[in-house]
Amino acid sequence: MISRLAISDNERYVVTLHPSIALDYILALIAQGYSIHAYENATRTAIVIRVKKKEKQTVNISNKAKRLLEIFMYSY
Repeated sequence: MISRLAISDNERYVVTLHPSIALDYILALIAQGYSIHAYENATRTAIVIRVKKKEKQTVNISNKAKRLLEIFMYSY
């Protein structure tokens, strides 16, 4: 579990993670009620997650990020 992020309503938090831990981080952010947008970085080696605090929670994970996450989900 990750600690609650200290961001105000109009701020964003961006984190770049290795795909092997990105899914756990995404699930923790969703559980805490953040809106997230996840996509694959330019070198196709990491997942970039943009986090925002909004009234209505949205979760958007790009298809390329999903494929990259699936590689690591099924390899362990």
